[in-house]
Amino acid sequence: MQNQPQSNQSLTNTNMINGEYNFNNIEKLTVFLEPDVAKMFPNSEAVNEALRFLIRVTSKNC
Repeated sequence: MQNQPQSNQSLTNTNMINGEYNFNNIEKLTVFLEPDVAKMFPNSEAVNEALRFLIRVTSKNC
């Protein structure tokens, strides 16, 4: 996977600090899924649901 922003990805001073992402100030974050992962998720809602499930499961097991 490439570390450089895609042409449609915009970065502003509010979400970059010294070349690093500042996730505390991002209201919406665009991520790019690898093709094999993208096949499993039809939309953003499905991705968010899966990630929230993983967060719940791992939080209970810590």
